Amino acid sequence: MDHQRLRIVRYQPAADRNQPTRTALLERAAAGVLTIMLGVAVLLVGLAPGGAASETSLGDKTQHFVAFGVIARLGATAWPGSRRALVFAGLACLGLEVLQAALPLGRQASFYDVVWSMSGAAVGVWGQKLKQGGALFVLGAAAASFLEIWLQA
Repeated sequence: MDHQRLRIVRYQPAADRNQPTRTALLERAAAGVLTIMLGVAVLLVGLAPGGAASETSLGDKTQHFVAFGVIARLGATAWPGSRRALVFAGLACLGLEVLQAALPLGRQASFYDVVWSMSGAAVGVWGQKLKQGGALFVLGAAAASFLEIWLQA
């Protein structure tokens, strides 16, 4: 009679084999903290009386595109595979515009600010999914800046 040795193999569910490494978890946690900090910073700058954010060399719409694109890109790193980054950027963008309209700060809400902010957020999330977001984001910001200059002329 042919006897085979019984080999005991420890069962490991598929979910355990695909767990992120400790480094990946730390990177995601840091990106989450930076996402929230940058969101708060953009909110504070956006609510500064008299438009202090407009004093940079970038145009207003380009500032919106870049700021919310970076927020969404960091958020997509913190929460991969979910829509949380886009939702967070969208809520921050809409919240900023609603507060600018509601508070007497000498600031005005703009539908186009929302459009440019959400465009930047979409490019940031999409770039994270493609893993080639740097070049895509720079092209998007350059296009936003060019369009803003062209529309003002």
